[in-house]
Amino acid sequence: MFFTKYPRRTFLEITMMVTQSFLYNAIFFTYALVLTNFYGITKSGTSYCFFPFAIGNLLGPLLLGHLFDTIGRRKMIFSTYMVSGVILFVSALLLNASTLTATTHTIFWCVAFFFASAGASAAYPP
Repeated sequence: MFFTKYPRRTFLEITMMVTQSFLYNAIFFTYALVLTNFYGITKSGTSYCFFPFAIGNLLGPLLLGHLFDTIGRRKMIFSTYMVSGVILFVSALLLNASTLTATTHTIFWCVAFFFASAGASAAYPP
């Protein structure tokens, strides 16, 4: 029904949900492996690096949510997704150059999810 009545909107929503869930799951479920393999963090020590993700995911929508009403939902969704994408791209370049530490890597990804979670929260239909 959605595809016939609202094809463009349905395609956009599905695309946003799939990319957000793929990105979130790809990072969230492999981050412990990144920490252990690239930075030598013990398995038990990786659990402390997940707290910033939770904080960033919570604070993003709380602190940026009002901007979706004042600036506009479409502009803010685009902006938050772009900012998080740029942050992840820069972190990938720095990881490839071996210039990140476990702490700086966590900060990069926490900030990326701060913006991405705000955009993802606003992207779902009301």
